[in-house]
Amino acid sequence: MWSDKHRGIRIGLCLAVLLGLGWMYTGFMLDRPVGVRAAIAEPEAHEGQSLLLPLWWVSSIDGPTQYAVSKTMADVPVQGPTAGLSLGDTVSIKGVFQAPNQVIEEERHLHWLRPWKGGFSLLGLLLGAFLLPRCFGWRNGRVVPRG
Repeated sequence: MWSDKHRGIRIGLCLAVLLGLGWMYTGFMLDRPVGVRAAIAEPEAHEGQSLLLPLWWVSSIDGPTQYAVSKTMADVPVQGPTAGLSLGDTVSIKGVFQAPNQVIEEERHLHWLRPWKGGFSLLGLLLGAFLLPRCFGWRNGRVVPRG
């Protein structure tokens, strides 16, 4: 099953599955019938709806009580205190939609360790790339474990 005989077919199938999953996710996010995208598309139908915006980035601060967040949509306006916020901060917001296109913040969590998490992820990637030639080698046109 894991021989090199049909390696190209297996690689092609894995790539096709990855592309299919990406296509499905894009379609889901663009046509999703709930959430902030649907609320902004039909404001009157979603007035007062509870919304959860997990891990969005602060894209602008427009005064002491108004800011905007971005993720799958750019610059979604949020009404709430901006004390302690900076551009680029990662926040999770629980709020209520108010027509025409604004979220009234009820609860906000600032994820201030997200940059550290990204740094540790990059460190792990670099460490893995550094150790890869120490653990594996190339022999007879294939990757083989050393030792």
